[in-house]
Amino acid sequence: MVKLTMIARVTDGLPLAEGLDDGRDLKDSDFYKQQAKLLFKNLSKGHHEASRMSIETGPYYFQYPCAVYVPYVCVCIYSSIYWVHVSYSCL
Repeated sequence: MVKLTMIARVTDGLPLAEGLDDGRDLKDSDFYKQQAKLLFKNLSKGHHEASRMSIETGPYYFQYPCAVYVPYVCVCIYSSIYWVHVSYSCL
């Protein structure tokens, strides 16, 4: 189940959108939002070269798909160990 979704521009890490899918029961949501913002900053500096990555943070996972020609990154926190296929289309 997706708990938190954030979208940011890769070029400078600017957060563009944030959605709470089921985040009302997410403990320490501010902590995970701060972690996502730090991830965006690192991505904008080119520290992660992969176009898709999953990062485990305790009981949750950050997953970010990033298309080569689309300058946006979507970070989702999953509360389950089961992989969920997520598709984002950025216009």
